[in-house]
Amino acid sequence: MGHPIIGPDKWNLRARIPRAINVLASADQALPSIVWDRLRRDPNDRLPQMERIELPADIFVDVIRAVGPKNSLTAALRTACAVLLDQQVKASEFKEPLVVVELVYLAARIESEASIPALTKLVSHPGTAVSVREGRSLKFQAVRALVGMLAAYPNAATEEHRHLFSSMLDQYPDIMIAALVGLFGEPRELLVTAARAKGQTIRDESIDQYLRVAGFA
Repeated sequence: MGHPIIGPDKWNLRARIPRAINVLASADQALPSIVWDRLRRDPNDRLPQMERIELPADIFVDVIRAVGPKNSLTAALRTACAVLLDQQVKASEFKEPLVVVELVYLAARIESEASIPALTKLVSHPGTAVSVREGRSLKFQAVRALVGMLAAYPNAATEEHRHLFSSMLDQYPDIMIAALVGLFGEPRELLVTAARAKGQTIRDESIDQYLRVAGFA
């Protein structure tokens, strides 16, 4: 695949995506490092500078939108997310939890199926209790990403996921009920009734929203 030669102006918005494609397509084994540097907002990363309202993951989402879902660069970026997540879950604690949550967000946005095993481990990692975004924990962000990923790739949902989600019903009842209903066909009414019998506050509109966002409804 040929890529245009772009001048050095990092702020040329028309050149932003072609420049990023050039950098990423030639990265080879360095691709995970390039992804990580952007997610941690490293000012010296090799990609076009971030715009004022841009999220760290946006450049990769835009690149995939430009090259298409079946392009080899798309596959490489999805694999890079899986590699980075796997590295993180092997650590006893997260040195940069804010970067990990950006990685989780990116993996979900680009539907990195290869990241599902590491995301599954991340949900159970003891270090995910830390608050990372809008008062939400890293664990919640990982749970939400995992449910969305399994909705995109339902054949990847296993009995391990069913048991994992069932074990978190008391902690995250609305999204776990949505996951168990959408992925495994468990009866919603029975799950809601059981949760309310334990004193849980269950919001039907919240469950409906999770089902819609994940594509279950």
